[in-house]
Amino acid sequence: MNIYRRIPEIAHQVAHRYCDGRWIAVGGGGYDIWRVVPRAWSYIWLAMTNHANVSGSLPKEWIEKWQPKAPVQLPAGWDDPPGIYPAIPRKPEIEEKNRLTLEKMLYPLRQQKK
Repeated sequence: MNIYRRIPEIAHQVAHRYCDGRWIAVGGGGYDIWRVVPRAWSYIWLAMTNHANVSGSLPKEWIEKWQPKAPVQLPAGWDDPPGIYPAIPRKPEIEEKNRLTLEKMLYPLRQQKK
């Protein structure tokens, strides 16, 4: 879940640096609708509203409301326990490619600000 916390923080910083604080969030797909989506979208909303520093347990009321409908065990906290995911192969290579993609995306914005 760390990446879902970090992406909105970065988007928020970029928006304030290059877009006068304006930004929109759009969703994709392919992730876990019960365990990832609620927390990921909450992180986005919290970053947009300057309340991104959440941790600990998820609200008991949310878990009680949705657990009976969920086909999987809902997470108890904002973050996943450490070590539950295997290491990412080629992580440095992927990070470098992502950094270069970001630089290309920001190039036109940086040129406008000069």
